[in-house]
Amino acid sequence: RRSRALDTEWTTFLDSGSGCAVATPVGDFNSTVDSSCGGLVVSEGLDVRSVGAGAEAGSDIRLGFGIANNSWVVGRVTDNVALFDHLLEAEMWIVRRGGAYVQQFL
Repeated sequence: RRSRALDTEWTTFLDSGSGCAVATPVGDFNSTVDSSCGGLVVSEGLDVRSVGAGAEAGSDIRLGFGIANNSWVVGRVTDNVALFDHLLEAEMWIVRRGGAYVQQFL
């Protein structure tokens, strides 16, 4: 379930612990989030930096997988699509801001 209205801007990522696609409102560190596995609760450890309504193309992004394994994903915003390189597993993530959507490239 979602804790915010559908027009809320969402940051999406793949939870490497559960393998679920997860969406959380940008900048909201304590929220119930959407998940392909039926819903997760982000209570701590999620660190979203430089991602929001004002993020411009080329700006740096950092998402923290603090809950799952304390690893980091670092990428750059290109339009409304952010490309992330998972530093530990060398996987690419596409994150579309503004919707709960994640695609994984192995």
